[in-house]
Amino acid sequence: MISSLVLGAVGATLLSPAFPAAVGLPFPAALGLTANVTDPLSHGVLGDARLSLDEAIRLCNGTLAMWQLSPAEAANVTGAGSVVDHVLIDPMVTLSIQLEGPLTPITGQGLGPVHIEGIVIPAPGHGITTILLGGSHAHIFALHTNAVTVSGLHLSGGQVGFDVRTSQGGYAEALMGRIDECDMHTQTVASVRLTGIGLDHSTVMLHHCVFHNSARAILVQDQSSGGFVVMHAMHCHFDGVALACETTESGAGGAMSMVMFDRSEFDLGANFVRVRRIGTGDQQLMLRLVHCDVTTTGDAVDVQGSANGLTMIHHHHSSLAAGPGQMALVVGPKTAEFDIHGSEMEFTGNVLLRGNLFTQRVWQQNSTYLGGLLTFDVDGSLPNLLWNRYQNCQIVVPSTGRTAVRVRSCELVSSTVTGQSLLAPVTLEGCWRSATTMAGQVTETGAVAGRFLSACSVTPAEVSLGAAFDLDTDAPAGVGVFWLLSLAIDQPNTTQEPFRFYGDPLTAQTLFLTFGQSTVSLTVPNDPAFLDYEFYLAPVAFSTLAYGPELTLPRGGRMQPVE
Repeated sequence: MISSLVLGAVGATLLSPAFPAAVGLPFPAALGLTANVTDPLSHGVLGDARLSLDEAIRLCNGTLAMWQLSPAEAANVTGAGSVVDHVLIDPMVTLSIQLEGPLTPITGQGLGPVHIEGIVIPAPGHGITTILLGGSHAHIFALHTNAVTVSGLHLSGGQVGFDVRTSQGGYAEALMGRIDECDMHTQTVASVRLTGIGLDHSTVMLHHCVFHNSARAILVQDQSSGGFVVMHAMHCHFDGVALACETTESGAGGAMSMVMFDRSEFDLGANFVRVRRIGTGDQQLMLRLVHCDVTTTGDAVDVQGSANGLTMIHHHHSSLAAGPGQMALVVGPKTAEFDIHGSEMEFTGNVLLRGNLFTQRVWQQNSTYLGGLLTFDVDGSLPNLLWNRYQNCQIVVPSTGRTAVRVRSCELVSSTVTGQSLLAPVTLEGCWRSATTMAGQVTETGAVAGRFLSACSVTPAEVSLGAAFDLDTDAPAGVGVFWLLSLAIDQPNTTQEPFRFYGDPLTAQTLFLTFGQSTVSLTVPNDPAFLDYEFYLAPVAFSTLAYGPELTLPRGGRMQPVE
């Protein structure tokens, strides 16, 4: 055990005064008038002594004028300017707001972004914030503009917490509506529903949101024609939710819709993501998972595509753990067109990948598979399996397979490899196997004598200032591992192979070199400046062995300093 290695010198380099401007970190925009909500009822009575949330939204939309307010109501509008673009809800004034009906959709006036902000008072747990009691109403909030942010609120009940449909959105985060630091539970249809119809460009960014105790957290319904939908959830937590995200795709027009999860966790629920293509729409759809930790009682990720439109399943640096006998990842049917690529994954459970002759890619690299039935039934692109570790697995190519499967430079322990198709033989190329058997249409070339892949981890992912975290390394004899520290890439490029970078190489600093099995403890300096950054610890393995790859990038880990 090596202890008390401090990151201060590296931090001094990464936290220079010029750094935020160099990477383009956003700066807050100036606000106009602020409407301070004082009514415990959602709509209240126009002309009374209190300003309600719905009245504040109508002020932001420009459908309610200041002169229509009573003097007491108008006194709750503060600041300078002529446009109300900020709604403030203080739990010390309105601890709860009872919904009397669905709130007026937020449209703004096209003069800049609108911010509906709930003040969060620090307290043990999630803090104290205003709770909106939705009852059985159709929705609580309706977002009809992408130039809106709703933050710091607790939504309870209602059929839908946030009903999102926008006409002018985009793929970039800056072009999406935002829901920040909101807690949602017990909605009967969905906590967030995103709908695209016709030419809609419906987009929403979910940031640091918590979903719990509901049947469905997110519902994405793409019925666009020439439009698209984009849902991006980052730093979200799903707890006690039966289904985190259900996506139904029936769009047409050749655009691309996207459902993305980054840096999120799911536990105590049945299913994480379910995708269903409906009808004959040709819309491209991308499902993208990066830095997600998922544990389910049922199937984790279940994607059903079609022959009419390309469905992309991109999964990287995540863990998918399914319930006993369930699917960590299932993609089909055999007649559908897919683009499947994943890397730096950990699968616990079964994996079933299918696709037609037009399937563009089927590759999974640098990943770990634990105790599952792995079935490849693909007629399109050759499955590209590289630098994977299989333990207690069954790898099967069924009799219906039409594309050969190559398992390259992988390690197999207590596993079986079975090829049941004359047209889709399996080849193990340069692999090491222990207590692993082969049957049927399986051949082996260039078998190696020992292990060559390294396993690394970073724990915990969130570290308090002044506290330590561990870097664990398990490298075979003859393999050394350099550990690098760099700033985490917010949206890493995961399409390159075989090396993918989750930390910015331009900010990388070498920490140490290790061999064999080791644990190194590093201490985060007790400096609040570190709270503004997320780091990635990247192991780089080099081999002096006569076999196996000379250089690999084992999966590392993120590290986020917290208070």
